[in-house]
Amino acid sequence: MSRKPFYLLPLLALPLQAGAATPAQTLSEVASALGAESLQSIQFSGAGSDYALGQFGHAGEAWPKFIDKSYQRVVSFAPWATELQRTRLQGENPPRGGGGQPIFGEQQQTQSVTAESPSAISLQSELAVTLPQAFIKAAQQASDLKAEEQHAGGKHYTVLSFTAPNKARTRGWVNAQHQIERVETQIDNPVYGDVNYEAQFSGYRDFGGVQFPGHIVQKAGGYPVLELNVSEVKLNVPAQIKASVPPTPVLASEPLGKDVWLISGGYAAVAVGFKDHVLIIEGGQNDQRSEAVIAEAKRLFPGKKIGALVNTHAHFDHAGGLRNYVAEGATIITHESNVPYFQKVWANPHRLAPDRLALHPRPAKFRAVKDELLLSDGEHSVQLFRLQDFGHNDGTLVAYLPNEKVLVEADAFNPPASPLTQTPASISPFQQSLVANIEARKLVVERIVPIHLPADNRKIAYTELLTAVGRIDSKAQLSLTETK
Repeated sequence: MSRKPFYLLPLLALPLQAGAATPAQTLSEVASALGAESLQSIQFSGAGSDYALGQFGHAGEAWPKFIDKSYQRVVSFAPWATELQRTRLQGENPPRGGGGQPIFGEQQQTQSVTAESPSAISLQSELAVTLPQAFIKAAQQASDLKAEEQHAGGKHYTVLSFTAPNKARTRGWVNAQHQIERVETQIDNPVYGDVNYEAQFSGYRDFGGVQFPGHIVQKAGGYPVLELNVSEVKLNVPAQIKASVPPTPVLASEPLGKDVWLISGGYAAVAVGFKDHVLIIEGGQNDQRSEAVIAEAKRLFPGKKIGALVNTHAHFDHAGGLRNYVAEGATIITHESNVPYFQKVWANPHRLAPDRLALHPRPAKFRAVKDELLLSDGEHSVQLFRLQDFGHNDGTLVAYLPNEKVLVEADAFNPPASPLTQTPASISPFQQSLVANIEARKLVVERIVPIHLPADNRKIAYTELLTAVGRIDSKAQLSLTETK
């Protein structure tokens, strides 16, 4: 069934008229209508689709889709916390983009956020675009609640707004039935800056005395991140939610060769000491990780500047630390398709959580790679080439160090927690693509450095990749962990 677009007409925004309900009174009426007054927690379930934020197949595309066979979320309001459990199925066929693709069969996921979680500062903002009762609870705690009249799509709305704990202004559109139809806010993202989050709530039904939307659509950065058909709602369920706080990895450095170092303790990075500068391969995760890698590279190569950074691809988890390298003055080496994309998104404001580049602006310097690029000072060499026919991301670069016979790659082969001794029942096309690219270029690879290091932090021999794609059996693979 087609849906009419929701158009806002800011020029028709009107202040509250004399004698009209105050913002607090309006909020109280909405809370009563939606049954939020006595809620301490709520659980809602359904099915639909989710989309992996920042994991596009090509820079600027929509986020890739996953099928949510089942979706259940518990939200606690005192204290604020949430736990999501879902069963996902592959949604992109053939696989295209990231987010854990490809999924073979069913994937079980559990995610939780509490006040102790690293992302707790934006918890209220995220939940406000997840369910209308969360918007009400957050608004009730705000000290600067405001209201104004708006006309949009031929309808009249009262727009309630307040400042969330992450400093973002959050707005909710209330219709004549005191239902919240739309919520907008912003959340800090290391790549996008102040990224817009929004939700549309429709098809309200009575669930045990609470009015709850039967259909929820969330968007981030203009693209959907969730489409959910709600089938069940439970009120004031026990919400013993524990924080998913992973242990802090320990930063460590391992020599790969003369003046070549693997820096672990997060997403892997490789530092190469050229004669007049340091080249770093991969600037992933976030500002904290990039700051740690930059500091470690300066310790390993005292007196040398960080001259260049190789970006493997533009997915958010692999581009989250790039702005720190721009602030450092380094040239960003990336595939040519990513240059206009980074230039566009880095122009977005970073007001919610200003990073180093926002506080000390400087223009980004790029070196674009089409299909291949050789970096050499006569002693050290790094060969960059784009992976052909690689569905994870069109603009993915890998780095080959011929002196060390090491290949640095991201998301083409993410090794499991323990060594592979036999070929899995299902083979990832991304791994097959990596082998095909290596063989097409006749590279002599002894060791692979995956940006997503395995849990046991072992050395990954090329033979383990061959096992993953069914090119070598366990008898031929006698010492995966004893790579030279």
